[in-house]
Amino acid sequence: MRLLGSKVKQYRKQKNLSQQELADGICTQATVSLMEKKDKIPSIKIILQVCRRLNVSLGDILAGVGSGLDEQFDAICLDLRQDKYTEMAARLDQVDVSTEAASAFDRERYHYYRGFAELTVEQRPDEAIFHFGRL
Repeated sequence: MRLLGSKVKQYRKQKNLSQQELADGICTQATVSLMEKKDKIPSIKIILQVCRRLNVSLGDILAGVGSGLDEQFDAICLDLRQDKYTEMAARLDQVDVSTEAASAFDRERYHYYRGFAELTVEQRPDEAIFHFGRL
Protein backbone atom coordinates (compact mmCIF):
# COMPACT_ATOMS: atom_id res chain seq x y z
CA MET A 1 0.00 0.00 0.00
CA ARG A 2 1.32 3.41 -0.92
CA LEU A 3 0.12 6.92 -0.17
CA LEU A 4 -0.18 9.24 -3.15
CA GLY A 5 1.09 12.40 -1.46
CA SER A 6 0.76 14.45 -4.63
CA LYS A 7 -2.96 13.62 -4.66
CA VAL A 8 -3.33 14.73 -1.03
CA LYS A 9 -1.67 18.03 -1.97
CA GLN A 10 -3.85 18.37 -5.08
CA TYR A 11 -7.09 17.84 -3.14
CA ARG A 12 -5.92 20.15 -0.34
CA LYS A 13 -5.17 22.94 -2.83
CA GLN A 14 -8.55 22.41 -4.55
CA LYS A 15 -10.17 23.13 -1.18
CA ASN A 16 -7.92 26.21 -0.72
CA LEU A 17 -6.54 24.81 2.51
CA SER A 18 -3.05 25.32 3.89
CA GLN A 19 -1.26 22.34 5.39
CA GLN A 20 -1.99 23.77 8.83
CA GLU A 21 -5.69 24.18 8.04
CA LEU A 22 -5.91 20.59 6.82
CA ALA A 23 -4.09 19.37 9.93
CA ASP A 24 -6.14 21.43 12.41
CA GLY A 25 -7.69 19.11 14.99
CA ILE A 26 -6.41 15.99 13.17
CA CYS A 27 -2.63 15.94 13.32
CA THR A 28 0.35 18.26 13.04
CA GLN A 29 1.28 20.33 10.02
CA ALA A 30 4.49 18.28 9.87
CA THR A 31 2.43 15.10 9.44
CA VAL A 32 0.61 16.62 6.46
CA SER A 33 3.95 17.73 5.03
CA LEU A 34 5.34 14.18 5.34
CA MET A 35 2.23 12.80 3.69
CA GLU A 36 2.54 15.16 0.75
CA LYS A 37 6.31 15.19 0.25
CA LYS A 38 7.46 11.76 1.41
CA ASP A 39 4.27 9.72 0.84
CA LYS A 40 4.35 8.82 4.57
CA ILE A 41 1.22 6.94 5.65
CA PRO A 42 -0.07 8.12 9.04
CA SER A 43 -2.35 6.11 11.32
CA ILE A 44 -5.70 4.95 9.96
CA LYS A 45 -7.47 7.42 12.24
CA ILE A 46 -5.53 10.35 10.78
CA ILE A 47 -5.83 9.28 7.16
CA LEU A 48 -9.58 8.73 7.44
CA GLN A 49 -10.06 12.15 9.06
CA VAL A 50 -7.96 13.76 6.32
CA CYS A 51 -10.09 12.00 3.70
CA ARG A 52 -13.26 13.23 5.35
CA ARG A 53 -11.99 16.82 5.53
CA LEU A 54 -10.97 16.68 1.85
CA ASN A 55 -14.20 14.84 0.94
CA VAL A 56 -12.33 12.05 -0.86
CA SER A 57 -12.23 8.28 -0.42
CA LEU A 58 -9.22 6.25 0.65
CA GLY A 59 -8.99 4.92 -2.89
CA ASP A 60 -8.43 8.47 -4.13
CA ILE A 61 -5.18 8.85 -2.18
CA LEU A 62 -3.94 5.27 -1.65
CA ALA A 63 -2.55 2.86 -4.20
CA GLY A 64 -2.00 -0.85 -3.83
CA VAL A 65 -4.42 -1.53 -1.01
CA GLY A 66 -5.68 -4.45 -3.07
CA SER A 67 -7.32 -6.70 -0.48
CA GLY A 68 -10.55 -7.22 -2.39
CA LEU A 69 -12.51 -5.31 0.25
CA ASP A 70 -11.74 -1.87 -1.15
CA GLU A 71 -15.06 -1.49 -2.98
CA GLN A 72 -17.00 -2.40 0.14
CA PHE A 73 -15.02 0.03 2.27
CA ASP A 74 -15.35 2.78 -0.36
CA ALA A 75 -19.14 2.39 -0.21
CA ILE A 76 -19.06 2.38 3.60
CA CYS A 77 -16.90 5.52 3.59
CA LEU A 78 -19.32 7.23 1.22
CA ASP A 79 -22.24 6.32 3.48
CA LEU A 80 -20.40 7.81 6.46
CA ARG A 81 -19.58 11.02 4.59
CA GLN A 82 -23.24 11.34 3.55
CA ASP A 83 -24.50 10.64 7.10
CA LYS A 84 -26.20 7.42 5.95
CA TYR A 85 -25.37 5.56 9.13
CA THR A 86 -27.99 2.82 8.84
CA GLU A 87 -26.78 1.94 5.35
CA MET A 88 -23.18 2.04 6.58
CA ALA A 89 -24.01 -0.40 9.41
CA ALA A 90 -25.79 -2.75 7.01
CA ARG A 91 -22.78 -2.77 4.67
CA LEU A 92 -20.44 -3.43 7.61
CA ASP A 93 -22.48 -6.52 8.44
CA GLN A 94 -21.44 -7.90 5.04
CA VAL A 95 -17.69 -7.36 5.61
CA ASP A 96 -15.65 -10.32 6.87
CA VAL A 97 -12.24 -9.27 8.17
CA SER A 98 -11.57 -12.61 9.88
CA THR A 99 -10.19 -14.24 6.72
CA GLU A 100 -6.51 -14.43 5.80
CA ALA A 101 -7.23 -12.25 2.76
CA ALA A 102 -8.09 -9.31 5.02
CA SER A 103 -5.10 -7.13 5.80
CA ALA A 104 -4.31 -5.36 9.06
CA PHE A 105 -5.39 -2.18 7.29
CA ASP A 106 -8.78 -3.77 6.50
CA ARG A 107 -9.24 -4.69 10.15
CA GLU A 108 -8.40 -1.14 11.22
CA ARG A 109 -10.87 0.28 8.71
CA TYR A 110 -13.53 -2.13 9.92
CA HIS A 111 -13.11 -1.15 13.56
CA TYR A 112 -13.07 2.55 12.71
CA TYR A 113 -16.36 2.36 10.82
CA ARG A 114 -17.89 -0.13 13.28
CA GLY A 115 -17.17 2.37 16.06
CA PHE A 116 -19.19 4.99 14.22
CA ALA A 117 -21.99 2.51 13.59
CA GLU A 118 -22.13 1.59 17.28
CA LEU A 119 -22.40 5.28 18.22
CA THR A 120 -24.86 6.44 15.60
CA VAL A 121 -27.09 3.45 14.84
CA GLU A 122 -26.86 1.13 17.81
CA GLN A 123 -26.27 3.93 20.34
CA ARG A 124 -23.85 1.77 22.31
CA PRO A 125 -20.93 3.97 23.35
CA ASP A 126 -19.18 1.13 25.20
CA GLU A 127 -19.05 -0.93 22.02
CA ALA A 128 -17.88 2.13 20.06
CA ILE A 129 -15.04 2.65 22.54
CA PHE A 130 -14.07 -1.01 22.15
CA HIS A 131 -13.86 -0.70 18.36
CA PHE A 132 -12.04 2.64 18.43
CA GLY A 133 -9.65 1.12 20.93
CA ARG A 134 -8.78 -1.62 18.42
CA LEU A 135 -7.22 1.05 16.20
